[in-house]
Amino acid sequence: MPDEPPSLLTLPTRTLRVELGHFAISAYRNISIAVWVGQATRLAVEGLLEAQKKLVALHPNGHSAVSFILDGLPAPEPEAQALISRVFEARSQISCLAIILEGSGFWASGLRSMLNNYHRQAGGPAALKVATSLDSVVTWFSEEHKKGTGVELLPKPLLSILANARQEGERLAKGQLRVM
Repeated sequence: MPDEPPSLLTLPTRTLRVELGHFAISAYRNISIAVWVGQATRLAVEGLLEAQKKLVALHPNGHSAVSFILDGLPAPEPEAQALISRVFEARSQISCLAIILEGSGFWASGLRSMLNNYHRQAGGPAALKVATSLDSVVTWFSEEHKKGTGVELLPKPLLSILANARQEGERLAKGQLRVM
């Protein structure tokens, strides 16, 4: 029997919110994991902000975030862009943020520039790393997360947890899997 990825029942994450066609966000300990499968709209980003509020309430000493943006998605709608800047402005509650752009070329370059500009404009202590692969950020993320929150997460198990959460998040957001 081929190896199957873990189901939602075996993953150590919990689903916080699903916006079909847009994103799914889950949590592992004090880390939010968002998977974007569609264009960021105003309503979708508002949903993301609501889910982040839940994590802040659960972890007042800080949390971190990982976002996966699937290859080739359109840039966020203008109304969504204004809200995305609020994510960065409220980041005093976020220890570090890793954004994985699952693509390359002009698409990734444009999104990377937009995200870095929001980060610079907002100021504040949260560390940001934008990359094109999870492998390239997991060690950095683990170190920054520990510095900011005091919670130690070893890179190798964290890599597996984030990779599985990314796969499950994509299936949830595309309606291929339901939360029980």
